[in-house]
Amino acid sequence: MAKGAQSVADIDVMTVHELREEWQRIHRNAPPRLPADLMRLALAYELQRKREGGLSRGVKAQLRRAPSADASATLPALKPGACLVREWHGTTRSVAVTDGAYLYEGKSYRSLSAIAHEITGTKWSGPRFFGVRGS
Repeated sequence: MAKGAQSVADIDVMTVHELREEWQRIHRNAPPRLPADLMRLALAYELQRKREGGLSRGVKAQLRRAPSADASATLPALKPGACLVREWHGTTRSVAVTDGAYLYEGKSYRSLSAIAHEITGTKWSGPRFFGVRGS
């Protein structure tokens, strides 16, 4: 496809080699190491952006004014009395949820991340460490 993709359908049937060439042609730099399906999505978006003009100034302004995403807003509510359990290096670790705090080995913590750090010795996302998933 020397002249480049003319439609999303063109992108959909490109080989990995053709996708990389198309990326190079459009962006004038080396393509990132992405799976073919993600590269197809990125190239299709770029084709549509060029054809349709991209986001309007109003939408761009709204996005700039929007509050940043708060990761805790996507976490399910943990109710007092819940118990989180995780095995770490052969030892089972349990955390009790109380009103506004977490209890681990007789100490009160304000966040699951602090407990995950206590257990592992490195920085972890506490919700990720304990398998708490957003809805």
